[in-house]
Parts: sequence; C-alpha cells; structure tokens
Amino acid sequence: MLKLRRTVLLVLLGGLCALPGMAQQPLTFDEVPYLVDSGLTINREVERNVIFTETITVEDASWLRLYFSEADLGGAPKDGRATVVRITSLADGAVQTLNSESMEQWRRSSAYFNGDAVRVELIADPGAAPSRIRIHELDAGRFDPTAARKSICGAIDDRTLSTDPRVARIMPVGCTTWLINDAQSCFLTAGHCNGTGLDVVQFNVPLSNSNGSVNHPGPEDQYPADLSSVQGTDGGVGNDYAYFGTFPNSQTLMTPIEVQGQTFVLGTPPLVPGGETIRITGYGTVDGTQGNPQTWNQVQHTHNGPIAGASMSSLQYAVDTTGGDSGSPVINDVTGEAIGIHTHAGCNVGGGANNGTSLNLTALQNVLATPMGVCVDGPPPLRVTLDTVLPTLMPPAGMDLSITATDRNDQPVTLASATLFYDNGSGEQSVAMSQPTLEGAGVGTYVGTLPALTCGQDVTFRVEAEDQGGIVVHHPFSADNTVSNVYRRPVASGTDETFRDDFETDQGWTIDDDASLSAGTWERGIPSGYGMRGDPPWDADTSGSAYLTFNSGGNTDVDGGATRLTSPTLDATGSDPHIHYWRWWDDAGASDDVFTVEVSDDDGASWMTLETIGPNVTGEWVYRSFRIADFVTPNNQFKIRFAASDVGDGSVVEAAVDGVSLSNGPSGLLCNTSIFTDGFESGDTTAWSN
Repeated sequence: MLKLRRTVLLVLLGGLCALPGMAQQPLTFDEVPYLVDSGLTINREVERNVIFTETITVEDASWLRLYFSEADLGGAPKDGRATVVRITSLADGAVQTLNSESMEQWRRSSAYFNGDAVRVELIADPGAAPSRIRIHELDAGRFDPTAARKSICGAIDDRTLSTDPRVARIMPVGCTTWLINDAQSCFLTAGHCNGTGLDVVQFNVPLSNSNGSVNHPGPEDQYPADLSSVQGTDGGVGNDYAYFGTFPNSQTLMTPIEVQGQTFVLGTPPLVPGGETIRITGYGTVDGTQGNPQTWNQVQHTHNGPIAGASMSSLQYAVDTTGGDSGSPVINDVTGEAIGIHTHAGCNVGGGANNGTSLNLTALQNVLATPMGVCVDGPPPLRVTLDTVLPTLMPPAGMDLSITATDRNDQPVTLASATLFYDNGSGEQSVAMSQPTLEGAGVGTYVGTLPALTCGQDVTFRVEAEDQGGIVVHHPFSADNTVSNVYRRPVASGTDETFRDDFETDQGWTIDDDASLSAGTWERGIPSGYGMRGDPPWDADTSGSAYLTFNSGGNTDVDGGATRLTSPTLDATGSDPHIHYWRWWDDAGASDDVFTVEVSDDDGASWMTLETIGPNVTGEWVYRSFRIADFVTPNNQFKIRFAASDVGDGSVVEAAVDGVSLSNGPSGLLCNTSIFTDGFESGDTTAWSN
C-alpha cells in the first residue's frame, strides 16, 4: 500500500520567533490512503447486531487514527439506542463508539488508538434505516528520534513527572493545554498551537514506549475540539494565545471538567519581577540524553524556577521546557494560580530564560470576556431532531416536515423561531415553521410545509431554529454549526426506468481488449486506487461498486491500446427512451488519448458515437443523459459501450463507469402528482447547537 510521509511540527515553545535556543521536534506520522466501504447495510435480524466489520492493519505503526468520508448512521440516538460505529484497538482493547452526533463532533474522524491494528464495526437495531460508512484515509504513527535539548535552562533536564488533572495534551500538534475557571471550564493554550493541529485534547496520557514513541490514553480521555469556539492569535512573544472548548466525550458523554474535576484559577500576573517562583507543567519532549528516560517523552512533566522578567504582555522565567510545552500554564508556584501561557524558547542549555504571554494582555482578556461556541455561558444548548421519515423521492405535491426542539437534558424547548429553507432550482426560499394545534401535539414540536415542487429536479432543504435565549442551531448538524449541510432528494412520484445497473451484481457486460493492451482492462468492483493516479476514489451512485480500468492493480492505468466495456442487449422500445450513466475519465497532460461512448441499434454490429471525452481532462464523476432516437433507432437490439484507450505517448489514463440506466423519459422520474411511492426511511437525525 502506498504510504505518504507527513510531518507535523511539534513546536518548541513557539515556532515563528527566531529567539536564541529555539528548536522544533517533529511529530511524524504517515497519511495512508485506506479504503473501507461497508456499502448500504441494514440489520435484518431480530436483535441489535453487528452488520459490518473490518480489521485495519498498518504494519509497524505505533498508533492509528481513522478518517471517514461518509458516515450515514441511519439517525440519531433515540431512547438510548442508535446505529453506531465501534472502533477497537487490537493492541490494548481500547474502544470508541460514535453515533451520528459524536461522529460530526469528531469531524468524521476517530480518537487515537495504540498499536498497528483496529477493528471497525457497524452496529444497528433491527428495522433501523440503512447505514453506510466509508473510510478513505488514516494516520499511522511513526517515531522520529530527533533530539530536542534546547530551552533547558541548566546543564541537565530537571523536570519530573507530573499528574496534574487540569493539564492536557493537544494532538496532533503535540502542544499543551489546560482547563480554566471560566463559566464553561474551557481551555487556554498558545496561539501557534491553533490550526489543523488543534484537533483532539487528551488527558491522563500514559508513558511513552522505550524508544520514545508516544502512547495514547483510551478514547474515554480524548475530546474533540469545537473549532467554532477557537479565538486567539499567533503574534510572537507577548501576543500568542488561544481560547477554546471541546465537545463532550463520545464514550462517557461527559465534559472534561465533569471528569477531571479541577480547573486553574486565573491570577494577576506581576508587571515587574518580584521574586516569584514560576512553575511550568506540560507535555514536553525528552531525548534520553539528559538523565530522563525516553518513556517520559511527550508525557506530563513539571519544573519550577525564578521569574526573570515581566511586562503588561509577557513573562520570562528560568524554568526547563522543551518542544511540546507550548501552551502550558505559567503558574505562580506560591498561590497556585495561572498567570500566563508558555509560548517561546529562550533558554539554551546553560542560561537565558523562556517566554510566555501574560494574562494581563488586553486582547487576551477581551477574548475571555466574549466566549464562542461551547464556551458560551447560557442556557442548555439547543438540540433539533427531524421527526419526519424522509422518502427516497419527494412528492411533487409537497409535504410537511416536523422537528422537535429539546435541550441537552431532552426537555422540550419553546422556540423563538423555526424556519424551513428549501431550494427546488429557483434559489433558496423560506417557510416559517409553527407549533401544530392538533390535540396531543407536544411542546417543542414544529411543522413546516414544503409547497408544490418541480418534478424531475432535486430539492434541498434545511432547518434553522432559535431558542428564547438567542441560541441558534442549523440542521442538518455540522460540527462548526454552519449552514453548509442540507438534505437533498429528487422530486418525483416514481421512476420510469426500464433497466438499471449499479454494478453490484453481474448483469452480463462483456469486455474486449486490443491485442496490444498491456494493462488497464475493465474490472467490476469497489474503487481501490484512492484517486492517487487519476482513478476515482469512490463510485458515483453510492452503491459501492463500479466498472473501472484495472481496479485491482490500484496504481496501474490503461497502457498499450484500448479496452471496451459493452452492455448486454437492452430493450429500448419505450415511448421516448433515454440512456443515462455516470462516467469518469482522467488523462491530464495527455495529447492524443480519448474516452469514447457509443451506442448500437443492431446488437453491436455497428456503432454510433454518443460522446468523446478528452484529451487532457482531469478526472471527475460526470452524469450524462441522451435521447436514444437522436442517435440510433430505438428497438430491442440496443447496446452501449465505453472505450478507454492509451495509444500514444504512454500517459496515465484512468476510466470508470457507474449507474447505467434506461428510462422512458428524459429524467427517468415520473411526475404524476396523484401517486407517490415511499422509499427507504432515512431515520431521524439530530443537530446540536454549539
């Protein structure tokens, strides 16, 4: 399997200021393309059951983290039950369970798991809506033994192990963060620790391995950061800070303060040195050369020493630190209060002082006074659940959509407003949702009506709700509570397809290759090349499989000639037959290679070109639809074929086909508003406000 080396810089007390003694310690891991697709799966048993399982292994990895491109879990928790993803480390048995809400809070990723193998399972109740997960990539931990001795203020590293429950490690950047005594017990850290590296907060970190490679606590001690709550700046010494919060833990459903039980009291920093003793507690690196073993690498240490300088914006102190201590609390060792944020190196074995941002900084105080996201002090955040079972096809006559609004304690909430937004091709429109007057309608229930819709087009819709305290939530839920997520459904009363092939089974397609073809013949299966050389990372119609050129080779394209994929003989004698399909072609940089689509009305004896794609096209899934009578005579001897070729300069070319269908109309959708056939249920889903 192809592995890409990625290095995330674990900043040594900052990273942008060229102070004496500054160094960096890389936290190194591989980004590994890794395809897992459960397909659309349903529990057909009579009890809650595992409906999909897969073991993921990356040889010699010290830890793993998974990334999902799709996680349709068939609805949100209901009565304590839900369709969930369960991930188990095969090294130590650590388990993380993700439902639809926590999956979004984790931004479709997992916690960090020790070892080189995990088991992934999809678990569902009987009768639950169909579910599907897709994993497209994972991080595989590696160890870089690069030493990081600078910012030790004496001849040796005097730090000792510590177990302060208020102090945590940020992954993957490797910084330190700590709980504070604000209204929601949120966190402070260094501003330069923000960005893609401020992702997961870990408490109760275990010792590292004997070579210094890190270990992770169990998922019950890992919390996803709420990126909408992050405020701060990376402005150098004296102007480097970040303030943020995390979502509750996916296992315990508790917040960090509920588990850890303690926070730092924010004290008043000195404006001039007054002989204070300063303590730094953080997750710095250890190189094993200065008396401390490598098992102490990037675990919690502490050390104290004299203050060396102070101002309105910065603090200096002769306290040992290394890479990974960025973001640590600067503690008045007498009062125990936090007075600053450790940010930059200054010591260089034998002298100098390290640097931090003072809590006196006006900009930092302003941020603390205006929290965002989960750090906001107010009533319990708002939750919105879609109660309506969504059909596969939305009826042209329109339909009612119902939501329920509750707080985090599942108590119904009376909203200030609820609005249904929809777009049927003419721009987004809005409809006010109201509480139904029907007998038995519960508090917190709101209904909005999608009006008559244009058949044959898609409709997208979403809900925006606001409670009496001004908390707003967008539904479908997104982790940063934006408006970006929508439901999408085609509008129709049914379909008029006479043939459909999503390539999940063999329906009689044939393959014909040039004698000169050396590689790249058509194959039916789940895409396995991860898009690395122009091949599709996923199928087009979400069924799972497609026809692809040399799919099992992963990294091999069409070479030396043409490969042709031909349909079985089809009956195209309908009233106005149309052919529909998804196709992929990538020949970026090629000068003479093309992808041709042809049709026949004499069972393949002769062919008429439907379209020619290329040369020099970048791969993407494209949906195409053609009226058959415009090209050949509609009859029961109809065929379609797809030909991918590499006949010129040996360029990289990749092709794929999916979702081929015949219909009696241009859209394949029926528009009789007097009939409507329901499809699969979507289940209900839940959106939480920040």
